[in-house]
Amino acid sequence: MRIELWTALVQVRGVEGSEIDPGDCAFVNVVAPARDAPSFELVARKALEASGLEYVSAESVESFEHRLDGGRYTAALVELAVDAAASGVPEVGTLHVYPADEPDADVEWTNAELLREAQREAEFVDVSRVDAFDSLSGYVVEIGTDLFVMQNVSDDITLDGYAVLRLGDVSAVSARGDEHFSGHALTLLGLEPTKPGLDVRDFETVLRSLRDRDELVTIALEKVAPDVLYIGKVERVEDRGVFMRLIDPDALWREAEFYEFGEITRVNFGGRYEAALLLVARDKENAED
Repeated sequence: MRIELWTALVQVRGVEGSEIDPGDCAFVNVVAPARDAPSFELVARKALEASGLEYVSAESVESFEHRLDGGRYTAALVELAVDAAASGVPEVGTLHVYPADEPDADVEWTNAELLREAQREAEFVDVSRVDAFDSLSGYVVEIGTDLFVMQNVSDDITLDGYAVLRLGDVSAVSARGDEHFSGHALTLLGLEPTKPGLDVRDFETVLRSLRDRDELVTIALEKVAPDVLYIGKVERVEDRGVFMRLIDPDALWREAEFYEFGEITRVNFGGRYEAALLLVARDKENAED
């Protein structure tokens, strides 16, 4: 696989003996040779930790070539890229520090950073999304470069499956905290969020992972069909999209349909409704045999 330069704006936190005071946070540009976005985040994390900085999150991870094409660069960033290309190791820019005890510091947290903080602190959150897309409540359990996974909390106070969403579709993140009834009740019931064990690089890898699981999957195409959900089993994953054999609300199987990755805005799985639907479908199949 070709090695190229990748870059991101990385949030870090000071620890004892680091360049910035313990607890203070900073943003810094990092450029590093890498195969892809996940491997870039790994090498960036190691480089920053070697410098005595705690890696918090990375924002706008992309190839340096893509950054140049978009015209989103500075002379300092180009200098970092030249040094990284020559040395073959990560290059770290100037730290832009904001003290932890200044809540009004001139740094605006992005939604991706708020989601990472919610994952790190296992916070119960509400996530609002752009346009008329559905909002969700639950726990952030996985975050990739473009996607993240929430474990849903149902109205009857239980953990109820997972939703895979685009980071770019998030408009607001609000922490509800343990003092909220649902969060407090879940804690008392001993229900803790768990990771689903998915590759969340993109919807292709997500659906390839789900193809081999014995469960139903729900997909939403909220931009083109805002009021429709498509439920079925993943049959085949191709470069542009996925074939799903659909199932109707009466637990009857229908023909497979093709959905393009670019139109998918949400993937749900592991929920009680999908499990019940599959159970009834199999019971009907057994009755016919």
